[in-house]
Amino acid sequence: MSSTNATVATLHRQQPTLIRTASKTLWLFSLVIFVALCSCTVNAQSTPEHQVFLPIIFKSADVFTDMPNCRYGLVDLSGTPPDWMRAMGTGWYVNFGADRPELSDIQYTPIIRIEQLRDDDGNPILPRGYQIKPSLDYLVARARTYPGRLYLVGNEIDRIGQDGTEPDLYAEAYHLVYHTIRAVDPSARFAISGLVQVTPNRLRYLDLVWASYQQQYGVQMPVDVWNAHIYVLPEVDRNGVPNNIASTAVGTNNFGAIKGSDANVLYCGDENDDTYCYAEHDNITIFANQVTAMRQWMKDHNQQNKPLIISEYSQLYPYEIENDGSCFLRDEYGQCFDEIRVTNFMKATHSYLETAADPNLGFAPDGNKLVQQWAWFGTYTDSLGHASNLFLNEAFNGAPGNDATLTNMGQAFNAAATRGELRPNIVPYFISSRLGNNGDVILTVNARNTGDSHVIAPFTVTFYANAGLTQPLATVTIEPVLLGCAQREYTFSATWTGAPDGISNVWVKVDSGNKIDEFNENDNVLSGRAFNGIELYLPAIRR
Repeated sequence: MSSTNATVATLHRQQPTLIRTASKTLWLFSLVIFVALCSCTVNAQSTPEHQVFLPIIFKSADVFTDMPNCRYGLVDLSGTPPDWMRAMGTGWYVNFGADRPELSDIQYTPIIRIEQLRDDDGNPILPRGYQIKPSLDYLVARARTYPGRLYLVGNEIDRIGQDGTEPDLYAEAYHLVYHTIRAVDPSARFAISGLVQVTPNRLRYLDLVWASYQQQYGVQMPVDVWNAHIYVLPEVDRNGVPNNIASTAVGTNNFGAIKGSDANVLYCGDENDDTYCYAEHDNITIFANQVTAMRQWMKDHNQQNKPLIISEYSQLYPYEIENDGSCFLRDEYGQCFDEIRVTNFMKATHSYLETAADPNLGFAPDGNKLVQQWAWFGTYTDSLGHASNLFLNEAFNGAPGNDATLTNMGQAFNAAATRGELRPNIVPYFISSRLGNNGDVILTVNARNTGDSHVIAPFTVTFYANAGLTQPLATVTIEPVLLGCAQREYTFSATWTGAPDGISNVWVKVDSGNKIDEFNENDNVLSGRAFNGIELYLPAIRR
């Protein structure tokens, strides 16, 4: 969860039943928001009468015939039953912990918390140290039980009140977690912590982590998947003092911090690119600019050919109506953060995330898309972030068979995630070979599933001696799961017996038996070369 306030964040985690009156007080006095409060009569576009709730019933007996959409994820705050997640169409989720079991069709992504030891005032305890939650012993046991998982190492590691760990300590903790889990599960993958947002200040923190890891261990930080949170939150006030909304990343000395507006509309507008106004909290251009900035950072550090996920985003400013019909919080232009506004923001982000691609910045195996997966915050809470709830209430309380009602955001999420026919798409992109036993050659092809859904049915991969695919050399049956959204690389190998000496042209077709219904059946074939014999490398001589 993104931290607009450390106290609110703590209460959210520990007291999910926090009443809104208390939440309101925290917003007023802890955040020191200088926006007109409790004085905005709600206009016609923001009245509760315009909020339309469509009852959608999810029960444990419901059957969702299509595969969930691996692009669309949820931050689950309320123990949502798996059948309801399937009905929503979500293909992955996080819950700020590492305690959920694996599902065959919905990817659970654990978050390992890395928290620097601090006193009650937020100051580092000396000598400096950190704690890993859950324990490494617990994580090792889970890794043995559920191999191949993607782990997010930390949550808003840059923010005191969340994991709040200085860059060099985070690099040390990441190294320990990475190598401890990899020792028992070589197929595990790792992503950095999502930072509060992608601003110059946060990228400075990332620079410090990257450099510290290299300095401490003499190698580049091993990151399989890059991760970000996207929010539009000011970091300092007009005088450069951290504002306790986003504040600034630890260890950065406020480098490149984004200022707040002091609720003054004169500081708002494109010419004030060093300021985030409250009115820009749902600005899709700034949202897109943060994604591009993250991708640019990745490219600058030779990480472009890695997936990028957004493990958390939404609207955090509260929407509440007072007894007199006035709005609790409004922006510089007098507009409330009501459900219609949040829903429009969600729809705009879906349109952007599904289409944003750039050959100069994007992930080539995924059609140069900038972002591979994204997760909305969240399912249901009555505390920070409640304006973005997908469910109107927590009536299900984790019990199967109960009813639930979707908010406008829930309906928009469900419509986007289940739109169209979701299909996988297995794409081969590299053929290699090595010598096996008794003169055999091991043929290998690397592939990714670039579709919007996972592959859960067996299929075959066949290597051929001709472009017409009529002379098979070797076949292997694959029994997946193959995760979609191009998020991981798979290798398929088969033994070619009786291969001739020297170099041979070979072709491969994934899903050679045409068992998988893919959205593109024309990209399953790839050609390459195989070598049988002793490889001899000679120096090149130029005359």
